Amino acid sequence: MLLSSRPLVIRTFLITFHLAITHIQAPAMMKQKKRRQSDNMSVKSSDRDIATLRLWQQKAHSDLGGVNPDQSVTLAGYNLFSELVGNLSLAACFHLYVKKSLPSPQVERLLSAIVTATVYPDIRIWPNRAVAFCASAGTGNAAGVSSGMLGMEGLMFGGDCVAESFRFLHDLEAAELNGISVESQLEKAKAGKQKIPGFGRPIVKGDERLKPILKVAEEVGLADGSFLSFGRKVEAVLDKKFGIRFNVAAMIACLLGDMGYSYTEVRAFGTFFPMISFLGVFHEHSRLDAKPVFPLAISDIEYLGEKAS
Repeated sequence: MLLSSRPLVIRTFLITFHLAITHIQAPAMMKQKKRRQSDNMSVKSSDRDIATLRLWQQKAHSDLGGVNPDQSVTLAGYNLFSELVGNLSLAACFHLYVKKSLPSPQVERLLSAIVTATVYPDIRIWPNRAVAFCASAGTGNAAGVSSGMLGMEGLMFGGDCVAESFRFLHDLEAAELNGISVESQLEKAKAGKQKIPGFGRPIVKGDERLKPILKVAEEVGLADGSFLSFGRKVEAVLDKKFGIRFNVAAMIACLLGDMGYSYTEVRAFGTFFPMISFLGVFHEHSRLDAKPVFPLAISDIEYLGEKAS
């Protein structure tokens, strides 16, 4: 019996000994593991600190301008305070920021004329209506003006229409240089029911803004540019075949093109000029005595969907 039980006794002893050793070593092993984790974390934290420091120490670059605190501000090579303040119109200031050069007196006057002729107080206009709704709802200025900005992004109305008209005319001109006539391009566009930005109006055929803008353009010698001439050529074809003519978006696109504006610069201008009216519209409709904008009665809305059970 004693001999046969010896292997069991030995196995029991070895297991007990192993458990005892493990119990003794476990705290030390845990401490060593935590120390390694701590070292790794400190290294990673240090790496993050260095990376963050490098981000803060890197230099940003701008050819638009810079600030020397408590002394001066440079804008496109000009001293903002000693050279520009009191000498720039709002339109000229826009031109300087976008093109990084001062406009000629002729360009400055025409830009100002375009802005003045196209800032409308009419709250039937989609972006203005959005601003008026926000004002009626009691939002802040930023929310109201932002709603108008979002409403200008349409292809057929607003500042973006000017840029799309600019691109459309440029594409026509480029295709004509490659042997495709303007007439065939326009016929193809109309056959495909493509919208033609900058031409036609939904209510009337003419555009009351064209004459005053063109008058100033003629006075400053900017009414005979090549891009405007091409735009007039396109207008003649569209008027003859489809009865649609220039609206102010195409006129502005052509004049800006002849002033040397690029597509992205035209887009910037299209965002700039309508915004001025938003401030006035918002102010008017946020007064305490202002009435709700275009209120609808319940009976004015007809539901056409499936009826609930």
